[in-house]
Amino acid sequence: VLDHRDIPYHLVERHLGSYGQLDNGERIFPLFSAMGCPYQCAFCSSPAQYREIRPKYRLIPVADVVDHIEFVHQRYGATYIYFIDDDSFVRPDHVEAIIDELRRRGLSLKLGFRGARINELKRMSDAFLSKLADAGTNIMHIGAESGSPRMLKLIRKNCTVEDIIEVNRKMARHPEIKTAYNWIVGLPGETLEDLRLTRELTLRMIEENPSAVMFMPNKFRPLPGTELYERALEMGYRKPVHLLEWTEGEAEGDFRPPWYSAAFADMINMMQITSFFIDDKLFKVETGGTLRFRVLQLLAWLYKPFALLRYRFGISAVLLEYKVFYLFTSSFRT
Repeated sequence: VLDHRDIPYHLVERHLGSYGQLDNGERIFPLFSAMGCPYQCAFCSSPAQYREIRPKYRLIPVADVVDHIEFVHQRYGATYIYFIDDDSFVRPDHVEAIIDELRRRGLSLKLGFRGARINELKRMSDAFLSKLADAGTNIMHIGAESGSPRMLKLIRKNCTVEDIIEVNRKMARHPEIKTAYNWIVGLPGETLEDLRLTRELTLRMIEENPSAVMFMPNKFRPLPGTELYERALEMGYRKPVHLLEWTEGEAEGDFRPPWYSAAFADMINMMQITSFFIDDKLFKVETGGTLRFRVLQLLAWLYKPFALLRYRFGISAVLLEYKVFYLFTSSFRT
């Protein structure tokens, strides 16, 4: 853990205005409140990274975290702190202590949390979630991953579909916090029926929680050292030989391991493209209101009925919009 005064922020100081999310006007700074992860998700790199490390989870002292926040706020004009911990809520009391210290020092910033699990949220009280919202929290990224009980068991998420539904209903009582759910598809042994269950669950969650955001499903990637990497090898996967081949493993890459059928690959592509539009996420995020983003919102509004039709009924044929969408959004990534 580096002391925040040793982080070479001066190297990016001239370009801080270029960093952001979807034309968001906030000055966003990522930082850690904890290091490591105690969980054993079968697809995740963390268990492999921390295999020889004890302890596997370490809290950064509250005073150090808030000193860091105060520094970037005063020196660089940070208005939004995005906690990029593998998991921020192994110890919710630690997060609560950070919020209390921010308040004691009179620091008012928006907060976002990258790491949260269903089993942790299930234990959180409404009072705690209200406190998070009052402190400026406007988004929590939550690993739901799948609507298939079989897949949840395979990837060791320590939760059930019923748990996901219960947590989503709880979060609906706190609309100030957008609940942004992560999903993973293309797991070894996954079937079209498993994908159908995931689609049905996401649609139910959107209906029951208007503040819910469904992120584009991530294609499973066999990461060396993970539990599912060994299973992928058994099913015919061969790791890339050259460095450039690893780039095909990006979310937008055309990654097709041996267990994909043509119909399965088409279904995943359909779910990825339509997931951008089924929940009105482009109207829920806070943006700077630029013209190009307004154009994207208009196109999203026009396409949503077709996206819902495809997503609800699993219609993956003639997916012309898949290539069109990625050509259009490439301008946002450059």
